[in-house]
Amino acid sequence: MTSDLFRKYKLNMEAALDNFEERISWLLRGTRSSFGIVKEHRLYVLLDTSDSMEYMLRDVKLQVEEFLEEQVCGRFFNLVCFKSFPLKWRHSLVEATPEALQSARGWMWSQEAGGSSNLLAALTCVFADPSAQAAYLVSDGRCNEVQEELLTTLQAQRAVVPVNIVCCSLHDVTAANLLHSIAVTTGGMFHYLDPPPETVTGPRSMRVKTYSCW
Repeated sequence: MTSDLFRKYKLNMEAALDNFEERISWLLRGTRSSFGIVKEHRLYVLLDTSDSMEYMLRDVKLQVEEFLEEQVCGRFFNLVCFKSFPLKWRHSLVEATPEALQSARGWMWSQEAGGSSNLLAALTCVFADPSAQAAYLVSDGRCNEVQEELLTTLQAQRAVVPVNIVCCSLHDVTAANLLHSIAVTTGGMFHYLDPPPETVTGPRSMRVKTYSCW
């Protein structure tokens, strides 16, 4: 190891670390930190509007609104709000033009919290569309189905559409684990919205843990 070789190694290593830091900083900006990076061109956004989401629904809607504007614009999408039953903004995927996004935002804000969470019915809306390439599910995971039966049904359907999870609450470990299992089963990613500390009663280790299901 000569001095010249060491200097070159040091410069190359510093440049590589700078690239890593720049990439990490980019990944943590905007909705990429909670939704990941959208790679698909035709996608569904599923928003849980059940009763358990009421206290956080306004903040979640703001996140979804930013996500639509930042990462969905120019793609094809549909928005589904679900509680005891799913409600689709449109019958099929439409191009995310500024006019379409404005209409979707207005429709989303008109949906109020209430009822239970029929998660399987919402996912079925995606699986029934052969043109769908991915789903982004925003939920706290407190569904009205038996977890084992839900996962068994997903496995039996041999779903080919990856369901990317945005978990709204990690203090309910059972519900969060269900959402993580859905991501694993369908080949999707698991992310979460970091809730304000005053609303979280669960262990801190659950709030800072990250998952990758690729």
